[in-house]
Formats: sequence, C-alpha cells, structure tokens
Amino acid sequence: MNRRNFFILLAAGSAASLSYAEPGGLAMHRHGGFAAGSQGELAGASARGFSTASGGQGLRVGKVQRQADGSASASMNASATTSQGGTYERQGTYSRDAQGNGTAQRSTQMTNAQTGVTMDASRAYTSGSGVSRSATCHDASGNTVSCGSR
Repeated sequence: MNRRNFFILLAAGSAASLSYAEPGGLAMHRHGGFAAGSQGELAGASARGFSTASGGQGLRVGKVQRQADGSASASMNASATTSQGGTYERQGTYSRDAQGNGTAQRSTQMTNAQTGVTMDASRAYTSGSGVSRSATCHDASGNTVSCGSR
C-alpha cells in the first residue's frame, strides 16, 4: 500500500503550512503567511521546498508588500540541484510606485550536469520602455557556446 502523510496547520487565518511525504523518498513542504494593515497595507511571504530519494532538492522563497499609497514590491529567489549535479538558480524583483509605474528584473542561471554548459539569462521590464532580454552560454572551460534551441 502506498501511504501518504499530510499535515496542514492554519493559525489565526494568517499562516499556513503543508508537508507531504511518500515512503519512496519524495518530500515537499510549503509555508506562507500574510498580514494586513488598517490603511490597506499588505505584506506576505511564502517558502516551498522539496527533496527526492535520489538526492535532488529545491527551494523557492518569495515576499510581497503593498503600501497604503498603492506602491508595491515583490521578490523571489529559487534554486534547485539534480541528483546528477545539474543546478538552477533564479532571482527576481518587481516594484511599482503609487502612480502605477513598474519595473521588474529576473536573472536565471542553469548548468547541465552532463554537458557542463551553463546558461546565464536576464530579463528586465520598465513601464514605457518595454522588455529587454539577454542570454549567453559557456562551456566548463568558460568558452562561449551556442545556447541551442528551446
């Protein structure tokens, strides 16, 4: 019989946790919470993680804030590794002023454990200017190589 274990905790309507595990070694965890102010302010945060029986693991953490004047910000960080040694990292931020003008940035780095090729990619957005993107790839010796197709 494949047995699964769940655990859920709700505290005062502002926080929650979920844990999940299988006998085969897969485990996942989620946690999050928020708080609201009397003037419309809001702040929240969350975290998610996983691990596998073969050694893969990952984590994602994020937070968001909104001020009474309508301005807002958010950030996110994520990372993962495979059991073969491949890696993934991503960071992102977003901000908006009280007039609604926003900016966002995201950077990603991934390494293929089998080929040793690493891709560095970035994306940026600014209200009124649009989106810009870039991506470069290099081998384990640092030589620039083709990133290939999707």
